[in-house]
Amino acid sequence: MVRKITILLCLFQITLLSQADEKYKFTYEIEKDLYEGNIDISRASYLYNNIAEYNQAVSMYDIPISWDVDSISLNQIIIKEAVCDIINSAKDKKIVIISESHLKPQHRIFASQIIDSLYNYGFRHLGLEGLAPTDTINAGMPRDSFLNVRKFPLLNAKNGFFVLETTYSKLIRNALNRGYNLFAYERYSKEGTLDRDQIQAKNILRYTKANNVDKFIIVVGWHHAIESNLEKSPNYYWLGKLLKDMYNTDPLTIYQDNYTEKVYENSHPILQHFNDSINIYSIYSNHSNNKNVDIEILHPPTRFINGRPNWLATKSSKYYRPELGDVEYPVMCMAFLKSEYTSRGVPLDCIELSEQYDKKYFILEPGEYTIECISKKDSVTHYNVIIE
Repeated sequence: MVRKITILLCLFQITLLSQADEKYKFTYEIEKDLYEGNIDISRASYLYNNIAEYNQAVSMYDIPISWDVDSISLNQIIIKEAVCDIINSAKDKKIVIISESHLKPQHRIFASQIIDSLYNYGFRHLGLEGLAPTDTINAGMPRDSFLNVRKFPLLNAKNGFFVLETTYSKLIRNALNRGYNLFAYERYSKEGTLDRDQIQAKNILRYTKANNVDKFIIVVGWHHAIESNLEKSPNYYWLGKLLKDMYNTDPLTIYQDNYTEKVYENSHPILQHFNDSINIYSIYSNHSNNKNVDIEILHPPTRFINGRPNWLATKSSKYYRPELGDVEYPVMCMAFLKSEYTSRGVPLDCIELSEQYDKKYFILEPGEYTIECISKKDSVTHYNVIIE
């Protein structure tokens, strides 16, 4: 149930906050930048993700499947519910590495479940590839030095580009509210002949030593989770392998993208084989002949409800259509927690409505929100609602 408590029809001219930092660009702006060569298709895909245009994001750009079926018999694969099995495998580990596709928010939703559950087994530190570091020397310190205290990311804090995507910001909020300390391990700049993964590994080691960290989780992009001897280039290895050797321990490595639907690329044959029967939020196949990672997640195919992917909604979520009145389309609509609005926290949801009959709805948990809608002409309407 949605009950409005106040409506503030504040129409005024502002400078659209997304323009300078490429936070929330309209589709026509993304298309223009792409056409003029100001951005490439990967950047365009990330920008589409920030405004919840999932189909646009995954249909423009994706990375190929990393390894094939090999000798696996499709008829012998056992599909299991993932979360409980992963927790049992991870609870006694020192390091858990969760890989995501930066284009697929469902990976962040799944990672958040694992992170939340592992708190019960002594994990207190979470490193995020998407968090921007302060500088080279202070490895581990997010650029937003008050993030761990405030417990939510700000729009203008330059936390990192991916933090602006709403499921990533929710992952951050959930982890901080659970009690995790977040650290940034991404490289700040190039360091001699060290490659990116080597610098990341060095930053993680520096942070864990300085803070006497016994167990930690990191969220990485794509292949950085690989713990095998597979070389990324001659004599250079992926982060999972580097941490395995550096800490002399076997991390639990979780890879999500191979068995998630692909549009630009072809989906994996295993996913195609089980497509119609996969109806659990996330399930996995752990096959022994894959030495690159320990566990691979199978995600159900996306279905759309009220113009939004079904995996965005929980049992308690509510669908809510912004009230716009007479405005010029397209309109960028953002749902902020009311308590965070003055501080300009990252919104809990962001959608672009292209025209009056656009079917997209917000997906929000019960709470108090400030809805802000910015038209093509940069005029703003904002009002408060309670979602019950």
